[in-house]
Amino acid sequence: NETGNLYVFFTDNANEQTPFEMVINSCNLCTEVMLPSRGPKRKDYKIEENWNDKKPIIKQEWEGLISLCNLSSVTITEWVKLNDDEKSKAIYLLLRGHDNEIEHGYYPVKEGEIGNKLWRPIGIGVSSLAAYFAFNKVKFTDPESFRLEFDVIEDIYWHAYNASNILAQERGFFQNIKKLNGVKVGYR
Repeated sequence: NETGNLYVFFTDNANEQTPFEMVINSCNLCTEVMLPSRGPKRKDYKIEENWNDKKPIIKQEWEGLISLCNLSSVTITEWVKLNDDEKSKAIYLLLRGHDNEIEHGYYPVKEGEIGNKLWRPIGIGVSSLAAYFAFNKVKFTDPESFRLEFDVIEDIYWHAYNASNILAQERGFFQNIKKLNGVKVGYR
């Protein structure tokens, strides 16, 4: 990696705890996305004659699976200013935008498109946590910081879960849910 930072990823632990039936070989740089993948492999190779240009045409067919991450962030200091309807609409639009991006995005590598459409991974992070604590006059080390953080993250999660259900009703459920190893969907 070119950042100079080290990120540790234990494939044994990931595969031991994964809900997927397929093997997880790698993850993205920050390790928040761990999805099944397999590198490109040449499936077919043909050389055809080209009588017009007198050069052979080489046709190759590849197969593989590259897992991508589709990430966005919620600014906590702005989130807490919204009412429930505004939060629902904001998260719904965020998820719908990601779903549109996955479905209609430009993929320079076919294996990336296959992986993205197969698993449809969406990650929602948060920003401005330090500012949120400062506005509430709470230090990172205060026990109150854990409750504040938990409450806001749970609120975002609930709205994301609800918006995901609405999208599933509108666009159909996630087809590859059946490829998960008996995982119960919802709160664990």
